[in-house]
Amino acid sequence: MAATCLAAYWLAMYAFAAVFPKESNMVGAMWAAIGAVFVFRDSRGQAFTAGVGRLRATFLSFALCLIYLMFYPPSAIGMAVVTCASTLVVGILRWPQDAITAAVTTIVLMVLAQLDPASASYQPALRFIDTLLGVAVGLLGMWLSAGLLPMSENQ
Repeated sequence: MAATCLAAYWLAMYAFAAVFPKESNMVGAMWAAIGAVFVFRDSRGQAFTAGVGRLRATFLSFALCLIYLMFYPPSAIGMAVVTCASTLVVGILRWPQDAITAAVTTIVLMVLAQLDPASASYQPALRFIDTLLGVAVGLLGMWLSAGLLPMSENQ
């Protein structure tokens, strides 16, 4: 897991090095590493399900934050509004297991937007890309380490 986390961090850190400021790359690297760790589970099936849930919740948060930030400046109240909206939407879509991930993602995105309002319009898209990268690297790491790690019988 540690090597996979490092690989996701390194890829995200340097993939956009020439395009975005170092601070944004560091946040993206952290977010990719979290995505990679998030999918390490007892079986490949559980890892895949966790990855799908992570991407689904992150995409929902990305979309809601983007819509909010198109009309309003980032704020703590906005963070609460979008978090509430994400909770309602996952309930409507019958994805209650994704509520916490969507809420955490929303909080991070809205705080990043408050820290750097100039980047608020592209932060959600970048963090979704970082999550996608992290989940992909994490699933690859799970697959490569299948012979090294004890896994459940439902691999």
